[in-house]
Amino acid sequence: MLDSKDLEILEALKENLDQPFKKIKNFLNHIKISRGDFYYHLNHINSALKHKNKTLNVTKITKEEFQEIYELITSKQDIFLNSNVGGYILVTYVFLNDYTKLSTISKLLNISVNSAFKLITKINETIREKYHYDKILISNSGNGYFFCGDELSKRKLLINLSIQINTNKSSKLILDFIFNKFNLPYGYEDFLKIKNILLSHKNDLSFVELGWDTLSLILFITLVYREKFSEGQQLYAQLADHEQFYKHQKSYNIASQVIDEICTTFNVEFTSNQFEKLFLSNMFLSKHEMIVATNDFGYEYQVITNFLQRLFDHLEKEGYTINRHDAQQRLFRFLIWTKYQWENLWTIDATTKLKQDFINSRVEYKTLFKFLTTNLNKNIKEVINKELIEKQIIEFTIIFIPYINTFPQKDVIRQEAILVTDLKGSLANLLKAKATEMFPNFYINKIISLNNYYKNKNHYDYYLKISNDVNIEKENKGIYFSLNTNLEDMLAKIKLESLAIEDLLDFEKAKMIVNKILESDATSEEKVQVLLQLFYLAKK
Repeated sequence: MLDSKDLEILEALKENLDQPFKKIKNFLNHIKISRGDFYYHLNHINSALKHKNKTLNVTKITKEEFQEIYELITSKQDIFLNSNVGGYILVTYVFLNDYTKLSTISKLLNISVNSAFKLITKINETIREKYHYDKILISNSGNGYFFCGDELSKRKLLINLSIQINTNKSSKLILDFIFNKFNLPYGYEDFLKIKNILLSHKNDLSFVELGWDTLSLILFITLVYREKFSEGQQLYAQLADHEQFYKHQKSYNIASQVIDEICTTFNVEFTSNQFEKLFLSNMFLSKHEMIVATNDFGYEYQVITNFLQRLFDHLEKEGYTINRHDAQQRLFRFLIWTKYQWENLWTIDATTKLKQDFINSRVEYKTLFKFLTTNLNKNIKEVINKELIEKQIIEFTIIFIPYINTFPQKDVIRQEAILVTDLKGSLANLLKAKATEMFPNFYINKIISLNNYYKNKNHYDYYLKISNDVNIEKENKGIYFSLNTNLEDMLAKIKLESLAIEDLLDFEKAKMIVNKILESDATSEEKVQVLLQLFYLAKK
């Protein structure tokens, strides 16, 4: 029987098939496991493969050979599932199958009845901790276990469960259980049909916060569960106040097309197709692509901007200097988006820890976050009819940081730049905040999607480009920068040739200047800033 560590290594191998496994040290560092443990589990995997006359040799294996072995192993029943993976499978199964017996769970997960009972208890505790309420829990009616709770709570659970499944290292294994072992009326081929319907609109939505795989799983389970989602009309009434706002958004038109295409493809109707369209539009809606015509908001615009101006006044009394105009525009978009994000549908965000770590990386950011945590919710409910939850305050802070000119009392002169990235939503915001920290002499005034950039290259010639697309740097059009880039990486990457300063000075003088900078006693951060400033001048 394979254990959870065996499966973890298989998942890691699957994710790194493009890497040369002969450099085993790099791979081991990546998955944080010792060489001895790795080979112990590799032998364990090969023992399980022995009766199939298969061997997993990581130093010479094709993608096709690995996929065959992976499918062979994960499709077997004799796999020990760790509690997280087993928990996701159990929650999904009980969600889709009311009145589930402990014996059914025991057989499905290959665990004892007692272990199944303990797992249910643990899941209910986790739901309380993550959701902070008891509106939806696994209960026992006497006929079996089921999820008690209203439909909105079940939909919230479905969204957060789908996020957790698709960000789990063993997502493939979990999905294999759902599609092949749940005996559902729809299967993997139907999931792919839904995914293809969504992806056919990919170019119309540059930023999708939840991700296409997560949205596909949500819609797949909604299709399976549609007859039990019977409160569509009542929930639609709750969304009535938001309907006019959504109908002005591109996300609504696309959501309407997606729901209509699903209904046509599977020859079904939902309890309320109109609610499903609004609900999907709510999940699609991006603060980056949201249509915000301030004159359409009238009183709302005035209330929110007045709130932000008071916040800026308070911060400036604390010693901050702020780009008020741009900060107001960006934060207005965030707050109006938050207002119309119905019911905080997803409380789990895979990027929240990453963003929190970024805030904790500097005292100035931690101080700002603490200030905002203390002050934002004092009056915000009067402004957007709800209080911000922690992940939204984190996001507010991340968005705000690039528009703060100084934390200490020191003026900064900054050059204009744009961030060109394939990252979406909050990850794009995090990249912008990290780039602002790395390049304080540059004012990053907007985020441009890669698709938009390549369609309109000439339009962006004026700006310095900072991008996580290495091709932009290769074309000598900008600076490569990713979420994993640090100061030493930047210093190592800045070469005389890439500075292109022959246009500014003769080559020998330029070489002398660069060498003096590199050999100076300045800190790495100071060297990077000086070299990048020189780079910027050369580009101009």
